[in-house]
Parts: sequence; structure tokens; C-alpha cells
Amino acid sequence: MGQEGSKLDGEQHEERIVLNRGNAEGTSRLKTTSEAGGAPSERSSDHRSSAASQSARASGSGTPPAGSKGPSSSWMRPSQNRAATATEARRQAALAAANALSKPGAASAAPARRPTTSPSPTEPPLLPEQAAAKAAEQEYQAKMEGSKKELVKKLAVQIKSLSLKDPGAFVPPRPPVAKQSSIKPSVIDGKRSWLSKLTKNKAAALEGMKDKLAKGQYLQPMSQEGVGGRVEESLGAGGNLEPFGTFQGALHDIMQQGVSDDVLDQFFFDEEEERVLPTYQKWQIIRHAAEQVLAVYANRSNSQWIEDESWGPPNVVNTTAASASMYSNAVDSALTQGSVALLFIDDGRLSEMGGDEVSPLVATDLWQAIKELAPHKVPTGQRLERLSVAGRHLLHAAVSVEMWYGAAALKQVKVVLAIDCDCEYFVVNELQQWSFFGLHHSNVIILPLPRFHGFAQDMRSGHLAHVKGSPRLMLGTGYAMFLLNSPAEAYTLSADGTEPQCLQGSVLEWLLDSKASWLYTGLFSDVERLRPEALFDMDFLAAGMAAADRTGANMALEVMMGEREREARLHDSLVLSRLTRNTAHGPSPAAAAALARPSSAGSQHGTNGSAGGAAKDASPTRTGAAGGPVNCNLRVSSMRTVKSYKLLQTTASSAHGFYVATHRYMFSVKALQRMLVDPSAFHADVYLQGFYAYATFDISDLTTFARANCACILGTQGLRAPLMSEVIYGKDWLSYAAGVLQLQDNVKEFRRKAVQLYDHGKAAGAVPGGPSSRASTYKEKQGYNVLLVFTPEHARLVKPAIRIARLFVHNIVDRLHVYLVVPETESKARIRELLDLVQDKELEFSQQLVRDVALRINGASVTEVVAGLLPKVRASMLAIPSERLCPTGASTDLGQLGASSALALARAVTSVPLLIVKANTVGKYLYIPSAAAAGGPSSSLGLGGGERSSNMGGGRSSASALQRSASRLAADSGAKDVVSALVHLDSTTVGPLVEFVSGALAAGSDTMILARTQALERDGQLSMRSRRVFVQARMAVAQALKVEERAYSGTGTAELPKAVEAEGADLLAISCPPDLAISKEMEQLLQICRTSILIHRAMTSAPSGAGAAWS
Repeated sequence: MGQEGSKLDGEQHEERIVLNRGNAEGTSRLKTTSEAGGAPSERSSDHRSSAASQSARASGSGTPPAGSKGPSSSWMRPSQNRAATATEARRQAALAAANALSKPGAASAAPARRPTTSPSPTEPPLLPEQAAAKAAEQEYQAKMEGSKKELVKKLAVQIKSLSLKDPGAFVPPRPPVAKQSSIKPSVIDGKRSWLSKLTKNKAAALEGMKDKLAKGQYLQPMSQEGVGGRVEESLGAGGNLEPFGTFQGALHDIMQQGVSDDVLDQFFFDEEEERVLPTYQKWQIIRHAAEQVLAVYANRSNSQWIEDESWGPPNVVNTTAASASMYSNAVDSALTQGSVALLFIDDGRLSEMGGDEVSPLVATDLWQAIKELAPHKVPTGQRLERLSVAGRHLLHAAVSVEMWYGAAALKQVKVVLAIDCDCEYFVVNELQQWSFFGLHHSNVIILPLPRFHGFAQDMRSGHLAHVKGSPRLMLGTGYAMFLLNSPAEAYTLSADGTEPQCLQGSVLEWLLDSKASWLYTGLFSDVERLRPEALFDMDFLAAGMAAADRTGANMALEVMMGEREREARLHDSLVLSRLTRNTAHGPSPAAAAALARPSSAGSQHGTNGSAGGAAKDASPTRTGAAGGPVNCNLRVSSMRTVKSYKLLQTTASSAHGFYVATHRYMFSVKALQRMLVDPSAFHADVYLQGFYAYATFDISDLTTFARANCACILGTQGLRAPLMSEVIYGKDWLSYAAGVLQLQDNVKEFRRKAVQLYDHGKAAGAVPGGPSSRASTYKEKQGYNVLLVFTPEHARLVKPAIRIARLFVHNIVDRLHVYLVVPETESKARIRELLDLVQDKELEFSQQLVRDVALRINGASVTEVVAGLLPKVRASMLAIPSERLCPTGASTDLGQLGASSALALARAVTSVPLLIVKANTVGKYLYIPSAAAAGGPSSSLGLGGGERSSNMGGGRSSASALQRSASRLAADSGAKDVVSALVHLDSTTVGPLVEFVSGALAAGSDTMILARTQALERDGQLSMRSRRVFVQARMAVAQALKVEERAYSGTGTAELPKAVEAEGADLLAISCPPDLAISKEMEQLLQICRTSILIHRAMTSAPSGAGAAWS
């Protein structure tokens, strides 16, 4: 229990626990700040207040009270305080009597009054009001003592029945209030400002809809007192309120008065055990026993309505039926027109973050949690971080709709976010930062879910009263549905996300006005829906629409088959059909027999497949209002009595299996508006957090409404239901979620959309406000480092060089280091201008792009500078653009080759692969801007005088022209996303070269051409040695690529240039032995081949995405 010592309303002082050890050490006081508990204790507040008031009076008069020696002795023990008060009262009474008698006519005006009690020589007579108060206090004390004795007796029996006395086993789980400490303090001020702005807007909205409110067509949000009334109503329905309140009130009073060894020993029968156990261990045992006793009455209350009904097997529709498949076109049309809205509900789940830190699941970047708790599950491949769970769901929805139905349909999608009020400000900030994840800002509705304190019995008033210091918890997913028909509870945001606009009505009214007729509902904790193509289950939606037309269903529930009772408990669900109301407790014999035969309606008429009994007789196609069986989703957590458990056990032991809900719903918006008018229709389950009682409502309650007609649809995608048995998700759940996140992050469109939106939000200056995280202990694995160097003369080749170099930077642990090599005399403006050309949105988003400057000090050459950079960045590969390795046949070619930095590096660097990006490439993967547009050596040729004058004075316009040219890279007809690589097989050890190149290509789209020169015999047949080389090369291909073979009879210098031209190759890969200089033939290939050239060294291998990024 988190804060047992908190007082009821009006009592603000801090609680403490007094644990009297009963030995020479005396009395020790322990604060109850831990979640595992302690017992609250303090002297009575009346004692403290009387002592404080007397001290205040003494200090105010300037003289100490009678009998005291000074201000330091003004505090008195309670007994001394009472005696001093009585003496002072007698003195004041005597003075009043003397004054009254001294006045004329006082005797006749105030006749003597008979005392209500026998007079005492030491106490003044009591007035009637005082006597009545004293009698009530004596009655209260007598009642309290009786309750304590009954509680002691009850707990003593419970403790005696416990076979295990290990207090460590009785420590309750960590409550969900610990997450409040994970919010950044810097966000508090912004949150207060936002709430103030929202409150004013809500007041204005309510003022503008007075006429609507007068009609009473809305559900008014619950207050703290209203929630307490629902708890009392739930407990009182089965006669559980009186014993529950008696025990809870007595326990609360014991904690207030202080828990000592004398008090604790009353609960134990074994004297030997009393001497052995320390005081705090005794308290843990008593605490556990008390929670079990209180849980008995809560369980009886929660399962009462289930025991009062008759239950049978559900009527389940198979999505493979012809009636469901006929509605597939209707689903496409509804999604295109925006008739299907999405509702995501925050159910209050938490995620462990390592150590003792937990975080709200909806606001958690799961990769950070996986790094701490399951590092072996972290992939080295694509991994999209910085996205919360809420952001992943929203981005997944936007990408799915846009990919399947286009940008026009994306503008029509309506999304409702039912968010914990503690995470509301974080979600608002995230929507600002990510530009609403591609959704239209006016179509995103935020519905805050409030939190409420727990309740404890007030023995004086006889009612439950909320405890201000108790943890604040949400009321469950059912209350989110409750608020859908509440006025001005939800709001939209402005285009920049800074101004809220409350709805002048309910969310359901807004949906109907927006032409949304269906509400597709799920939980944020449902990680299965993050799988590619899993957010929209077309079969489920089609079957739901078919059931609405053919059987009159107004809601649909996706179910899956269960085989063991454990599955029902894990997913907190058991789907049954409610038969005719039966006031007798428990199911009828016919219904109990039918439970073993779950039905599945596969035909278009939806007939019940069970045989015999009441289930067969009561199976009309139209259910609900007609009085027939209605499918209901029951919470297994509410079935913890003997009779309800028997129902669960009977159903789960069926040889044919049973049905469990996946907590994915489809509601008719009009039907919801008609149903959500009576708050008493929700079942208020009593939930215990420590000793405090809470009310909780579940979305499954809607299936039990009088007007509900729920169609159960059997899921076909094989998606698991969310885990509902745990509040805090730990290592096992995170390990499973890692696989789902990896599948989502591998979708290219998902990553591209995230990168695009993040840049837009970053440019808008949105300030994130997520939960803080402690210092991470995760160590990333060393990835593949590509070093790209360029000089000012390579300005127009920077973008193409980055585009082809990043083929080898496809894992999240890889890095692309781009260095600008300039003389030390270069101006800062020019350096800044050239560095601005180094851009890659996806690499920048993943923090894989590193930009820096290397100066040529004292006239050092580019080769000398690069030699120093290789060990500095731990480069695994070197890339450099080249303008001079493009001979034109002019007389200046020889001078250009002599000054070529790329050729010099090819001769000098022998330890890592070298990639040379040439300006005269014939491939279609790279788009090379013209030298004039890039402001290169020939930029002044062919330009008018105005353009030449604009280029003078720094070259800013030339860089802008290059950026405009490069921005058209993806859209230009000359640039494609398909890579064609020509691999020269010139030796028998071709495996490393082929593996290296194939690892950088994309499976399914890119092409690898295996070329071997001097491969033919004199008769034109392929030589035996060449056959072995081709077989060896194919075996070394790392993934499923399109592989072709080419065999040539001539030498490499004669055949490869022609092959590059014929194939339109984007990359020519050749091999060179390690630590050896390139040959003359290879130098010739660098000059005459019109494509980018990779010189591979056999000592290196390509990065692999299959490993784990942890150490």
C-alpha cells in the first residue's frame, strides 16, 4: 500500500507509524514512504491541536501558562493538558457564577438548572449538548472497540491458516503511482500553463452549449463523491458493505493510533513465533492477511451479477463466411470516405525502464526499455527510436491509410485518443513535434482520462470517504467510453498544436457530424497491432458490417480460441452468451451442459451450432432487445468466488475449447449514443490498492448493456490478445515486443514518413516533454564506419557520393563520417556553405551522420590528411568523389590525372575498401548535377552576365542551385531506387567480394551481375575454372537478389568498360589483395570505366543486420 497513513478529508498533517519494540531500545518511529507499506500512526490530532493552541495562546499573551517555568515548558503531555484544561474551566465557571450573582436580578433571570449527571466536586456540570456529544463518543468508542476485536479475531484466523510466514512473499506489487516521478520537472510550468488555457476554453464551450445541457442528453462526468457512491453501491448490492466497512474502518483506526508490539501480538497465536519475528515482519504478515480479508468482500461484490445470470456458449461468426467477404468493398469505401474512426485507449499500463524506474507505456520509447532489460533482443539493423507507443500507433495508422488508399483518404481519417491526464501534456507536445504524424490536426481528438483518490471507511459518518493522500488511479477503459458522451470533455488542437479547442458537445456528436458511423477501438498496450498491415483487420471490419446488416448487431468483438484456463486469466476475458435472466445463483443445468459445446456460426444466417438444452431453443438471429441470448465479454478478474470460478472452470475444461476476447471492438456510433445515457449501466468493480477501495469500469461492460447486440468475430490474422494480467510490463513482455517493433521498423515507408515528419516538427520548434530516463547502461556494438572525404572542387558530387556511400550504412549501429578537407586559409563562410550540402534526413534522424572539417595544415596533401583520419574514426571503408578521373581525350587529361586525389588514395590506401564516385557515371541510381548548376570549374561558361555577377562574392547562389538540383533527386526521371552492381570475378577467392557487395544491396529490387573476363575456351565454351568461380560466387550471395552471369573472352581493361556501358551499371566492384598496391590495369579501369568503382580488400566483410547490438 502506497500511503496508508494519509488522513481523510480535512486532516492534512503527516502520518507516522509507531512501532514499539518492547525492549530496552525504547520506541522508534518509521515513516510510511515505501510502497511495501508500514503502518501509519500518530497521536490524535485533537491532542496536537489543543497543545498547539495552548502554546499559541501562551506565546501570544507574552506570559507562560500557570505552573510553567517559561516558554520552553509550554508543551504538556495529554494527561497534563486535560487536567490543566479542567482546572481552567472550573476557574472560569466560578468567575462567571460570581459575576452573575453580583448583577441585580440575576437570580430571577437565570434559575438554577438541574445537572444532567451527578455532580462531582472536581468537575463542572455538563450541558445537554455536551452530554449528548459525550454519549455519542462513548457509543462510537464502544463500536470501534467491538470492530477491532472482530478484526483481530478474523485476522488471527487468517494468519493461522497461512502456511508460509516469509514476509518477503507478502510484499504487494509496485503500485502504478511510481510513474509520476518520471516526468521531467522542466515540463511542470508548461503543463500548468496548458491546463489553465484548457480550463478557460472548456468553460467557454460549456457556456455556449447551455441549451444542449438543459435537454439532459449527456452523461455528466463523475466526481470524487460520485465514484465513492458507486463503490458503496457495488459493495452494498450483496450485503458486503457493512463487513467491508467495519474491517476497513477498524484497520484504518488502528493505523492512526499506532501499531505497537502489544497491538500486533493480538493477531498471533504462537508465542514462540511472537518472540522470533521482528515487528516489521509481523506487520507485513498482518497486512497480507488484511488484504485477503477485504478482497473476499470485493470479489463477492464484483461477481454477484455474473452469478445472477444464466450463461451459455457464444454465437461466433467465422470471417471466412461468404457473407463477410461480400463486404470487403464496403470496408474499402468506408475507410476512403472516413466513415471508420479510430479510438485508442490508454489502460494505464506501465513499462519497466531498468532499475526501479517505470514509465507510462503510452509515453515510452520501447527501444530504450529493451536496451536496459533485454539487450540481446536489440537488432543492429533498422531501428526507429524517439517514437513513443502512442506515436507508433498514430504513425502506423497514417502510413497504412496513405499506402492503401492514398493521401485523400488520409485527410478523412478521424482519430480519438483517450489518454491518461498525467500523460496528456506529453501527447500534445509529441503531436506538435511530429506534425500530428501526418494526420489532419482537426481530425485528432484528445480525450483526457481523470484520476481519482481511493476510499476508506469513515467510522463516524458510516460512509466511505476518499483519502487525499491515497494514490490517484484511473477508472478503467469503461470510463473512457463513458466520457465519449460527456459534454466538452475532449478537444482538438490548432495547426501548430498550441491552442486547444474544446468540442461544444460530445465526441459521439462530433463523429456523427464528421460522417463517421463506425468506431474501431483498441488499446495502446495492444502491441500486436503495430505489425505491418495489422492495424486495420479488413476481415474483422467486413464481418462486423455483415453482422450489422444481417443480425442487427450494433457492435462487434474480435475473439480467439482458448485451450487452457491460463489464457483466460492472462487476457482477462471469457466470452459467453447470456441466456434468459435467472435470479437463482449459477447457471441452469442445461446451460452448464451447453458450456462444453461452443458454437461457431459460419453461414450467412448466423445459426447457433450447439445442440440441445436452452442454448438451442434460444438462438434467434435477432438478439438483444428481443430477449434472446446476447454475447458478453466477461472479466475473469471479476470471477473469484466459488460459483463464478466454477463457471470459468467448466467453460475452460471444454474439449472443444472456448473463446477469449482480443479487446478489439467495432461500435456503431449511433448505437453508442443511444446506449451511453445511463451511468448505472456500467458495472462498478471494486479494486483494492493496498487498503483503499477504488471503482473500475471496463469496456467489456458495454457488451452487457440492455440495448447491446454484440457479434463475436473469430480473428483470422493470428494476432495475440494484449496481456491484461500485468500492470507493469517487464523483461518478458519487452523481449516479445522487440520482435514486433523490428518488423515495423523494417518497413521502408514507415521509416521515411517518420523522418519526414520529425524534420518538419523540428523546424517548427516543438518542445518535447516526455518522461525522463536515467543514465543508460546499454553499450552499443561497434558498427561499420564509412569515411567520406571531399574537397571544395567536389561540391556537385557531395549528394551523389552520400547516396551511394550510405548503401553500406544500412544498420543502426553504422556511421557515415563526412569530412571536408580544405586549406587552413579557407574562409568560415565557405566552409559553412559546403557543410550545408551534407544532408541525409534518415541518417540525421538516427544520428548516424557525422559532419566535420579537416584542415590541410602547412600545405599537407589530401592523402596525408586522410591517413590521419582513418584511425581517428576507425574507418571500415573510405569513399571519395572524383572529377579528374573522367578523361575527355583532351590534352589536359594528363595534368588532371596527376592532380587526382582519388587516384593518389587508391595507390596509398591498402587497408580498407575504397569507393570512388565518378562524375561521368552512366548508371541511373545517381543524379549528377551539371557543372554549371553546381558552380564548378566551368560554371562561368554558357551563362549570362547577370548570372555570372550573382555568383561573385562567395558562391552562395551556386550552393543554393545545387540544393535545388539535389532536392529533385528522387523525382527526377534520371534517378531510380534500383541499384545495378557489376562484380568482376578475377580470382578463385571471390566469396568475400560477392558477400560484401550483396550485403549492401536491397533484396527483391537490386540486381547483381557476376562478370568474369578471360572465361572462355578457344571453342567459345565456358572453362571449367570459370564454372567453379561462378558457382562459388552464387553461393556467397548474402540475400535473395536477382543474380545474372556474364562471361567474356577478353581482358578486364578491354571488356569491363563495354560491360559497364551495356548494363548501365551503377557500381563496378573489383578485388585487390590486402596490403598490396593496385596494378596498372586497375589504374586504367579507374580512368576509362564510366561508373563508380569499389576496390575491395579481402580482409574486410560487409556489415550484417542479423547480429545483436549489445556488449
